[in-house]
Amino acid sequence: MKGNVGPVNRIKRRGTMRSDKVARVASLRAALWTRNLAASGVEDDNGTILKLFNRHNGAELRVVGTAHVSEASAEQVKRTIREYQPCTVMVELCQSRAEKLRRQLEKGHGGTMEEILRLMIGPGTVGTKALQLGLGMFYRFFRSAGMDPGQEMIAAMQEADRIGAHLVYGDQDVRFTLSKLQQALSAADILKILQPQPVPEELKQLLGDSKDLKSAVERMKNREAVRLMAEGMRKQLPHVVRIMLDERDEYMAKVLHNMHGRVVAVVGLAHLDGIEKNWASLEGSPSG
Repeated sequence: MKGNVGPVNRIKRRGTMRSDKVARVASLRAALWTRNLAASGVEDDNGTILKLFNRHNGAELRVVGTAHVSEASAEQVKRTIREYQPCTVMVELCQSRAEKLRRQLEKGHGGTMEEILRLMIGPGTVGTKALQLGLGMFYRFFRSAGMDPGQEMIAAMQEADRIGAHLVYGDQDVRFTLSKLQQALSAADILKILQPQPVPEELKQLLGDSKDLKSAVERMKNREAVRLMAEGMRKQLPHVVRIMLDERDEYMAKVLHNMHGRVVAVVGLAHLDGIEKNWASLEGSPSG
């Protein structure tokens, strides 16, 4: 009879249905992967906010790339946290640096990146002291121009406290980083750090005719300009860039990839490229 389905036909039908189901699941997985891949790496706010999506746990992240001496960066951090209302805020600080920074804030003085650098370096070799001197001069220069370094990290910590978000110190321990840096730095390297280097022609074009230091900083606050600076440094001091940028990029990307829910991360703009590259590696392929 027409309506009578034999055992063989029923098995074939089940096999066909199972194959169709597998195909639909595979198609859905591929569509989701394409959507998530498109969502990851999207930039806004002049390319200083990187949007990432974790396809493994559904976490949605906004990584704010800042200039440590930019007042506008501090305001951008506040605005992003208030608008996005994350459950977690990550800052480019390790626990020891953040705790010392908080103590300085509670005392009502210090609390700038210059103070963080003092706490970071402390006692050390002649080479370390030379590095400290150079960095101190660098940040005092910005302070004299009316720009207080490190305010975006303070803003992130305060906003996280205000909205009750979980605060994560996502950077590699500074003592480990500095130990590696001290071992890698030669006398020639220190001289290169202390001596002004010529500005690449492409960077000059990006800066244009900036009339003052603040406007120059804001013009440099994009990934292309920072990329040019990093490439120049990589040619001069490749091992320093590897320790200060590459290794920390990998570390912070792993920390971010283990987070869940809505996340805002605040890092120096120079870290965005490396975090994005490491994120793609951690996300892997759509199969599996």
